[in-house]
Amino acid sequence: MEGVKSNKMEGARWDNDGRLKE
Repeated sequence: MEGVKSNKMEGARWDNDGRLKE
């Protein structure tokens, strides 16, 4: 899951499920 990987790097932009936060 790309979102989960991005969560480690971008934190605030993504939630646990790898979906973009608004």
